[in-house]
Amino acid sequence: MRYNQHIARFRADKRAQKRAADASDRAVEQWNAGPIARQVLKGLADFDAGRPLQECAGLERLFSQPAFARKLADNWVDRFVSLLGRQPLVPLPFPYHYSEGAAVMEQMRHGRSTLSLVCYCPTADGRTAEIKSGCFQPLERHEAFLAGRATMRVVERQEPVVGGESFVHCTREVRSGDTLSQFGDRQTRIFESVQDCLVLIRLARPENIVSPLREYRFEDGELLHQASSNKQESCREMAMAILGKMGRADAVPALAQLVGFGSDHLRWEALRHCLALDTARGMCLLNKVANSPDDALAPQAKRLRQHLIVAHPQLAELEDDLCPA
Repeated sequence: MRYNQHIARFRADKRAQKRAADASDRAVEQWNAGPIARQVLKGLADFDAGRPLQECAGLERLFSQPAFARKLADNWVDRFVSLLGRQPLVPLPFPYHYSEGAAVMEQMRHGRSTLSLVCYCPTADGRTAEIKSGCFQPLERHEAFLAGRATMRVVERQEPVVGGESFVHCTREVRSGDTLSQFGDRQTRIFESVQDCLVLIRLARPENIVSPLREYRFEDGELLHQASSNKQESCREMAMAILGKMGRADAVPALAQLVGFGSDHLRWEALRHCLALDTARGMCLLNKVANSPDDALAPQAKRLRQHLIVAHPQLAELEDDLCPA
């Protein structure tokens, strides 16, 4: 364990913590009250209400006027870096994430829509990792590049995914002044290499239609990972996974209810966990879904039922004995 005397003194000084929190609150209030931030916040509210970006005055300028986007970023950085200079341990009230040379800090949020400042840094050895897969998310995303240079790959996904030929790849260079937009989950982009530190502003809004995030391997089109793109459903999915790992068979009645509503992805995950925790109850649910002519999961359920019965013939007898016709 590493002991830092400055942090220790700060944690023991309630007045210092209060001064730091008050300074943070004032900085945010002053930032939001500024003329540029007010324009962008108004546009972000319109964007979150469902308007096209072109109809969101103030917000749209970030992606049509590079100087306006840089001014917003510069003002934001100047204000909060100055605050950190005065209060090094101040808790900045902005969600952030850092991983493998990529830093993301959320500047503004309205409802489900977010505006973030993003930075990608070159790797220390200058090597480019081999790109074998890509994630496709159901969202609308706009990016305005403020500084730096990078090489990116834009990948279009065709439906249905039947192999590597279902992906169309296009490589392009991006630099300060460029913009990039994505609509829906048929497209993704991946940074292959960063020549200079790449800084951009990112606007994102989830699609109204709930569909899962999917990661495919480009070589053969295999689905490597699938997760809910809805925050509430993602929480339910995580809870189901934990209950499954704990072997909580007493959770099956609640999981069985989830099979009846929600997105197809969440319903299928609930069905899988029911099968794992209580085979008899799970087979009855699987049989019900498979025999429902208007259920979107019916074809998938029929394939799974057939696979399970072939692998475990005793399940056919279990289905006949316990499941209602």
